[in-house]
Amino acid sequence: MKDNTMKKSSVVILIGLMLGLTAIYPLNESSKTFVDAQSTAPLISMPVEYVNYTVSSVNGNLWAFVDGTYPIQIPQSSVGQELPMIYPMPTGVTNISIELNGQDVAFGNLTQADPDMFHYTYLGDWQIIFFTIQPATPNFVLTIHYQHPIIQANGTNMFLYNLNISGYLSNSSSKSTAYFNILFQTSCSGINVYTVPGQGAVPLTDTRTPVNFTISKGNGAQTVTFKIVSGYSGQPRDELVTFHEWQTQVPKFTSWTIEFSIIIVTVAVVVVVVAVLLFYFKKRKPESLLRLTLKVLSCQMKPLFHLFDLIHKVPNGRNHPFLINLSRKKPNYHGDCLQDNRV
Repeated sequence: MKDNTMKKSSVVILIGLMLGLTAIYPLNESSKTFVDAQSTAPLISMPVEYVNYTVSSVNGNLWAFVDGTYPIQIPQSSVGQELPMIYPMPTGVTNISIELNGQDVAFGNLTQADPDMFHYTYLGDWQIIFFTIQPATPNFVLTIHYQHPIIQANGTNMFLYNLNISGYLSNSSSKSTAYFNILFQTSCSGINVYTVPGQGAVPLTDTRTPVNFTISKGNGAQTVTFKIVSGYSGQPRDELVTFHEWQTQVPKFTSWTIEFSIIIVTVAVVVVVVAVLLFYFKKRKPESLLRLTLKVLSCQMKPLFHLFDLIHKVPNGRNHPFLINLSRKKPNYHGDCLQDNRV
């Protein structure tokens, strides 16, 4: 009976904290109600956070690779104590890793333990992971990595970052700035950044507020940078990025276009060669000039007929009399075709 009571109390604590959930929210397991949890939880602050995204194509699908760095401060009196925390994760998330000052931190999936435990976002309900840390100093750094597929709706790609940090704001720490750096390794256009209502926002409307950002280009990629400042008296909100991916059109070649291209190129080469011969050998005998011209044409036409044979795969195509005649001597395209003492 005692175990059941403790389990229900933990669920009550988590539900209450979800009302003002942040990206990483501290919990107080010793508390029995949401009110007690709010009043007895250690004062924790995070003046800045750094979020790096990499958008890449994986097996033809767009994925977001997320690396968050969170410098956190707690009172000296809380040093050495266990600090339970929760973190919402996007749909389809994989490769989650958490570190405290460079040391791995174990985590569990709260939503799997209780399917009713979800975190609301503008793009749907997210699952929640939980973990416990025991900082040895008042200042420490949490790093969290994960990957998730990017959502596509009506031709628009979008992803969301849970920016609600109300649990880190207080009268003594009333502001926090999130710095975003998004590297697009895929060709895209129409990039937009917004803030949208987060869980606990009142009213919870379908409102997008544009965010100013800058774009830099280099090495075939685009980097989007911006910052979002959250205040103690502000409404909970999240960050939303939308964009369109360029679809590279691959030219489609048909047998007819290949043949036509080969003919055009071959004719152009022949014309140039004949023009050069006429210029340099205009004083030779007409019959010698004619014989030389025909020989050059034979050398130039041989690869053309071989290509036709390859494209059409004509049965016995290699037995064509003209091809047999041209194949008797393999020409040296560095000039052997023009070596003839009779000219």
